[in-house]
Amino acid sequence: MKIGIKIYPNNPDKGEYLKRIADVTDFIEVMAVRDADFGFMEDYDIPYVIHNEHFRFGVNLSDSGMLERNLVSVRFSQELADRFNARFIIVHPGLNDNDKCSIENVIKFLNMVNDERILIENLPYWATTGSHCFGRSFDELERIIKACGCGLCLDFGHASLCAYGFKREHVEFVKDLFKLNPVYFHISDGHAENDKDEHMHLGEGNLDLASFKRMIPDSAMVAIETRPELEKQMNDIRFMRSD
Repeated sequence: MKIGIKIYPNNPDKGEYLKRIADVTDFIEVMAVRDADFGFMEDYDIPYVIHNEHFRFGVNLSDSGMLERNLVSVRFSQELADRFNARFIIVHPGLNDNDKCSIENVIKFLNMVNDERILIENLPYWATTGSHCFGRSFDELERIIKACGCGLCLDFGHASLCAYGFKREHVEFVKDLFKLNPVYFHISDGHAENDKDEHMHLGEGNLDLASFKRMIPDSAMVAIETRPELEKQMNDIRFMRSD
């Protein structure tokens, strides 16, 4: 499998960080925060994947009242993907924050944008705002994928949170999501008996990472979504490359 890490452009030491970690990764996933400087990406001859802004950046694709803001955000991700020839653009379906939010709005928005690079990411059971997330269940994800023709970014951590919310065993829940043919993956550790997204380094929690690794196709791209602590992320990469 191809192993990458996810970074944010506003990390103050991102240049030095990438200089050290780019040699041991196959690609870099970058959060497309508007108004940030992405010139540092030109210094590395490495494939990029773009992650669109989400609710923490004031973006919610499910909210019809935020259509213009959502469009500006996704257009920026598309421009960045064009600039760096990114294969995928990852988007979050959104949150059920008010009566203007619906899964129908997510579908309508993605069909309007109509970009084959877009992958939807399965989300946690709850957002930190207390709202429930769209795209947390198999049925919601299947509905979006079928209606929009987009692919799936399977986030193992998010899926484990949903398993806890739905009172299911986390590996079995993940196995069900594989029926949706995910083409890209996020991995981090956490606790199976928890509903909070922890983004722990691999081996620090109790998720069944060995089972997750066995499920991932050999040709897949897997982005490590752990805290940007260099030596610990080096260990995360070694874990993912080990037999």
